[in-house]
Amino acid sequence: MKCRRVKHIKIQEVLFSFPTGDQILLCCDGAARNNPGEAGYGFVGRDSTSTVLIVVAGGMGIATNFMAEVYVVINACEWAISKVFLNICSRSDSKAVIKSFSANEVPWYVQTRWNKIVDILISCQFIHSYREVNSSDDGLAKMEALLPRGDKRIFLGRPSFMIRMENTDITYYRFS
Repeated sequence: MKCRRVKHIKIQEVLFSFPTGDQILLCCDGAARNNPGEAGYGFVGRDSTSTVLIVVAGGMGIATNFMAEVYVVINACEWAISKVFLNICSRSDSKAVIKSFSANEVPWYVQTRWNKIVDILISCQFIHSYREVNSSDDGLAKMEALLPRGDKRIFLGRPSFMIRMENTDITYYRFS
């Protein structure tokens, strides 16, 4: 008899947290159907009391997943600055984007916009989060990937279609 490999499933608890004090949380996600393909982005701005301040989603036309993830961080930061939120925490499920922004090694096509953002912000923290705790904007980006390039939907507060939101009282699980 031959031995059969057994796949071990690792179960990991994943927690969600809100920023403290006057920091604002920007949950960001970008998506492209095929890669490259029709792309979209979405971000949710929340304060430390979990109040949804804004939900933004937009279409990008043809782009890669990485480009969509980069543009959503830039757009979210520019929105925060326009509303005078200068202490931000950006949460994304893209390790490559988090690494790029944390090391200040952003792609050349957004370098000028990023330099202006950095000059204005008081603090900017980047956090990687798994999709299990980034679900609201993950679904938003996928939904908006079909919007035409440049089209944008803006919701002040929590939109009615956003049924599931991340919560600190819930333990999420990741299976890998």
